[in-house]
Amino acid sequence: MRPGHDFLIRGGAGTGKTIVLLHALENLRREREAELALKTGPRILFLTYTNTLVKYDRYVAEILNTKDADSQIFTADSFFQARLRMLGQGQRVDYALISKLAEKLNTTGFFSAQELAVEIEDFIFGNLVTREEYVDQMIPRKGMRQPLSAGQRETVWAIQERIKTEMEESGLLSKNYSRTKLIEHLQAHPDDARLRDLDFCFVDESQDLSAADLRALKLMTQRGLIMAGDTGQSIYGLSSPYKRAGVDITGRSRVLHTSFRNTVAIQEITEAYRTLSRLDDDEGGASVAFREGPIPELYTAATRDKLARLLLRKAALFIDTLGYDPENLTVLAPARTDLVTIGDMLGHAGYQFANIRDEEFSFKQEKTIRLSTLHSSKGLDFAVVLLYLPTLPPRGDYDDKTGDTLVRNLIYVAMTRAMDNLNVFTLEGAHDGQQEEPLQDLVRVFRDYQGRGEERAPAEDPGS
Repeated sequence: MRPGHDFLIRGGAGTGKTIVLLHALENLRREREAELALKTGPRILFLTYTNTLVKYDRYVAEILNTKDADSQIFTADSFFQARLRMLGQGQRVDYALISKLAEKLNTTGFFSAQELAVEIEDFIFGNLVTREEYVDQMIPRKGMRQPLSAGQRETVWAIQERIKTEMEESGLLSKNYSRTKLIEHLQAHPDDARLRDLDFCFVDESQDLSAADLRALKLMTQRGLIMAGDTGQSIYGLSSPYKRAGVDITGRSRVLHTSFRNTVAIQEITEAYRTLSRLDDDEGGASVAFREGPIPELYTAATRDKLARLLLRKAALFIDTLGYDPENLTVLAPARTDLVTIGDMLGHAGYQFANIRDEEFSFKQEKTIRLSTLHSSKGLDFAVVLLYLPTLPPRGDYDDKTGDTLVRNLIYVAMTRAMDNLNVFTLEGAHDGQQEEPLQDLVRVFRDYQGRGEERAPAEDPGS
């Protein structure tokens, strides 16, 4: 990682990208220890996507004996909000604002309010798209649900100008437009030492940041962005953000190939799903696992209630019969309502549980089963995963192909959280066309994998 250049660490799930970033952060901190103690010179920061990931990265950093992790590791959103306040214009981010303004100002006749919000916030603001690109050059709108004529693009552009005017007048900005404000300030004032005070910035899960995020970070950083990401695990972004952000990683990337998280069996079945799903893989081929472990198991039931009870019996088997500590079990589910149902059942059975997104939750917490949505599990490790998939989360306001890819990426992410034991619970009928295709393919992969030998017959009773 040469000073003055951006760098990207790539690799599949569990290959240690975050660990590499944290080691690099600590090495740099040691080199700069005297300067940091005197609070001289540019700062070093480590940014990631969610509050949960901040908690987890600080927890791992403590295990690695990284000093001052609490003062160096933050969410990108909290960092940008602090920077926006430094402009002194009294502006702040309102994450619900773009939907409200799209509802109020939508006169298109061809977009719903939500489709208009996605078009403006995610595509135009998020990708720093100019009017020349959008209207005159008619650049492709990757992932968007419907094609637009030149006249329709003119209409959308006029509405986004009205939205910007309302935001400027109210002092409330959408997430991606707030990044545009920072970028405009930095371009107009390149010597503003208040904002351009970072030496290196380490960015975890960089594939899920927008081009606007990365461009703003690049302008604030003097010696480079050190990033870790895997486009095959993208669950928010529609395309690779690096080129649009002006981040040049040509010849400055490293691919990690060994999965340290997953067992051989988990690696085989998750890669089989990735292959069947035809997910993009620009990481130089599948990673390789080396630890042996139990075969991942699939359980099906006719109703959600029966499926949840199967999951409860499996949790009891791990804790009461096999002697696992409760904190080694994590239930992943599509929605918070699913987690409430599972939590109620665990509570009635006498088990303690906690949602990892709860403010008081700590990864040091013991004797407590962990609950998480699929999205919130991104970037985390769990010894035992009980993946509850009666259905899938909404696919968003994107075209069918993009929505399908994002939800398949999400399933892949959820399965690869498991370090030792993976158990999937879904409704009967997924294999014969009665459920969504990503779930049908998931069941097909399990059936094929278990059918390779007589000893891999499908599990029917988690209590047996």
